[in-house]
Amino acid sequence: MIISGLPNIIPSLYQRKSTINKSIKKTNLHQGNYRGGLVVIQFAFTISLIICLVAFQRQMNFVKNKNLGFELDNVLVIDTPDDSTYNQKIKQFADHLNNLVGIDQISTTYGGSVPGVQYGGMKAIHATEIDGEMKQFIVSFCDIDEKYLGILGIEIIEGEGFSNYPYVNENKCLINETYARVLGISDDPIGKPISETEDYVAGVVKDFHFLSPHSPIEPICFRYAKTDDYTGQLFVKMNLGVIEDVKRLWKETIPDHPFYYTILKDSYNSQYSGDKNLFTIVWFFTVLSILIAGLGLAGLIKYTCERRIKEIGIRKVCGAKTVEILSMINKDFIKWLVVAFILACPIAWYVINRWLEGFAYKITISWLVYVAAGLITLLFSILLVSLLSLYSANRNPVETLRYE
Repeated sequence: MIISGLPNIIPSLYQRKSTINKSIKKTNLHQGNYRGGLVVIQFAFTISLIICLVAFQRQMNFVKNKNLGFELDNVLVIDTPDDSTYNQKIKQFADHLNNLVGIDQISTTYGGSVPGVQYGGMKAIHATEIDGEMKQFIVSFCDIDEKYLGILGIEIIEGEGFSNYPYVNENKCLINETYARVLGISDDPIGKPISETEDYVAGVVKDFHFLSPHSPIEPICFRYAKTDDYTGQLFVKMNLGVIEDVKRLWKETIPDHPFYYTILKDSYNSQYSGDKNLFTIVWFFTVLSILIAGLGLAGLIKYTCERRIKEIGIRKVCGAKTVEILSMINKDFIKWLVVAFILACPIAWYVINRWLEGFAYKITISWLVYVAAGLITLLFSILLVSLLSLYSANRNPVETLRYE
């Protein structure tokens, strides 16, 4: 920001009325080169910010519109006490909750398996050979009931889900597509044993983003949780307009424990808060940089016009038109902007790619984004230079040359 403001200050430091001689012309040449260098740095910084801003916005739109593979809307997640002595009260609460108007389904999870927040249950390391190389994968085991997948809209693409009859679900498990690939059983997964447990594969669910697109989809194994253990979360598919009724029912049923809940969509989207804050910061500094660049350029234009006022007068006497004068003044600034653009592109490319490294799923930035940022800056500068130079270009040459 300090560098961006220097072109505002420096012209005023060197504007002195003196006799035109050889030494002054030499000094002016050095000063002009120095000011040109400052303009290059200033606009390289501005162009870089514009490119980064566009790239950040496109990536955030990509993440926002990406199909997560499950549904976030209208799901309330209630934290239950991590104490098995509350099991009976929670069961009563769930039974009464089913009778409320606006409640569609209720699911229980053991240990907590909240998308965007945490994997429930245990984790295991699975080693397998891929393309002749041994690789390790972390597998998450989530304990759920038969309604969990339906509430979240997770699609079963092969086999079957859990039954409403608990005894039928003995030693059954469901895995996602990624885990099937890791196990090397994608072609025929049903009935295959899971080496980390005593379970066998009863079904395969479509891959979904349990965590944000910052992270790759990990292998997941869903096991059936006994419904008499409620130390986890309750997932409630409901009309969110009746939350107050749910709160009141909780206080009546479990008055000695606070009611903690989250709206699944809000908690999942909170993963993007850091990206949103970064975008806001970049947007602020981009606008600020453009304003300072405009002020700096305005000061430099004023100085340039005053330094070349006699040259402009002579050209006017020789028949030069206003458009030709404006073109002459613009040439120096365009030259500096081209240099600034060449410097800005690799800087922006480096910053964008370092930021995108934090995403497992990301966009590809087209070269058109860089060209567009350069053209926008160029048009802005030409317009500003032309408007501010118009007075000098239209000035009566008699006034500028009367003392020559």
